[in-house]
Amino acid sequence: IAVISLPAGVFQPYSGVKTSVLILDKRLAKKSQNILFLKIENDGFDLGAQRREIDKNDLPLALQTLESFKECLSNDRAFEDLPSLATLVEKSVILENREIVLSGDRYLSDKEFHTEFDRVKLVDVLDYEQPTKYIVESENYNDSFKTPVLTAGKTFILGYTNETKGIFIDELPVIIFDDFTTATKFVDFPFKVKSSAMKILKAKKELAEIKYLYYMMQQIKFNASEHKRFWISQYSQLEIPLPTLEIQQQIVAEIQDYQKVIDGAKQVVNNYKPTITINPDWAIVELGEVCEVNPKKSELKELDGNLKVSFVPMADLNENEISFMPREEKPLAEVIGGYTYFADNDVLFAKVTPCFENGKAGIAKDLKNKIGFGSSEFFVLRANEKALPIWLYLNIKSLKFSVEGKSQMSGTSGLQRIPREFVTNYKIPLPSLEEQQIIVKAIEEELQLVNANKRLVEIFEQKIKTKIGEVWGLRGNV
Repeated sequence: IAVISLPAGVFQPYSGVKTSVLILDKRLAKKSQNILFLKIENDGFDLGAQRREIDKNDLPLALQTLESFKECLSNDRAFEDLPSLATLVEKSVILENREIVLSGDRYLSDKEFHTEFDRVKLVDVLDYEQPTKYIVESENYNDSFKTPVLTAGKTFILGYTNETKGIFIDELPVIIFDDFTTATKFVDFPFKVKSSAMKILKAKKELAEIKYLYYMMQQIKFNASEHKRFWISQYSQLEIPLPTLEIQQQIVAEIQDYQKVIDGAKQVVNNYKPTITINPDWAIVELGEVCEVNPKKSELKELDGNLKVSFVPMADLNENEISFMPREEKPLAEVIGGYTYFADNDVLFAKVTPCFENGKAGIAKDLKNKIGFGSSEFFVLRANEKALPIWLYLNIKSLKFSVEGKSQMSGTSGLQRIPREFVTNYKIPLPSLEEQQIIVKAIEEELQLVNANKRLVEIFEQKIKTKIGEVWGLRGNV
């Protein structure tokens, strides 16, 4: 009788998977010709990894709407009082699609948006072009549309990268529209494309700013059920709000200002690496002298096999963050045989290519019952009384450790590993514990600034979504 769509991220930090709730009631379903779709934009918390509390919560209104809908069905009354987060879709419309799509976004184009701007069809403001010229060799351009093959002095090809010829686009910028997935991409660099499924869309300049059109198209959730040519037949007929050119340019400028903040903050986050300035007076010791490498599982032999412990696959380990979030739990008996053992405050790092070169490492915290198991491709370092765990982490994250470790790798070319002997014999500087603590404190202050930049990215990404939502006439966040 109803589908409640939750925003991706409500189960962070454990999962970002998009989730919906199906409300089933056989008796009431027989009495209704419609299905109620409820779209939750906010559940009282932001959608970042920290899930901080906010003052926006659609859940109470959604619950009230659902209960009102059920009451109307029970008493054979029409249900007409629909808030902005609700949509009623006739079952006959849903059944027209042989795949029976129960995603509210599938029917978003039918929903009434309350906007102050007139609405126009996309085909009225975008020209579809099929140029026939071929591009000349150009510079090496960087972009993230699909996975390009980049060669110095050669053309950047979108689409089927194994093709040697492509269509020359001589006027930029354009919007690339993927006719199979309805994905869009703003492109403002020379390129060629060899794929008939990709449409080249140009703005009618006297009517629309192309980047404005691109931003507005991000709000359209159009899921096609079969592989067709969508641009001409369906998508181009959808409507978007269209203010004057001057207002469009103001909206684009505001969004781009937000994007500049995001890009700057991401530069800080992506490029920060904790470093140590080595004092020549410090002792130099082998890593094996200040930690135990791969602690023995025998210390767990007295524990109940049903005891829940954390499970950490390689994918959960970060490349540029000290901490990681244990997301899974499993019974001890299920993991003790074939997985790597570690405990709270142990340092983990990948020993296999390419994860080792990528720097996957972290310090275990908040493990279930203070015990964890994970990939057999982990090395585990347990600090003794001479070193802090974070000191070990900083040393195994150094460029020197990475370069020397890579040179010691053995095995087949596709699956090489660093040997245990290299780890235990690797020499690190060892200041006193007091000096370690001073250095670690300074690095923790740097990390606070990095985390502040991560938060800045979350905030300004939400500002962009909110701005686009305002133009569409949506309340709250998109």
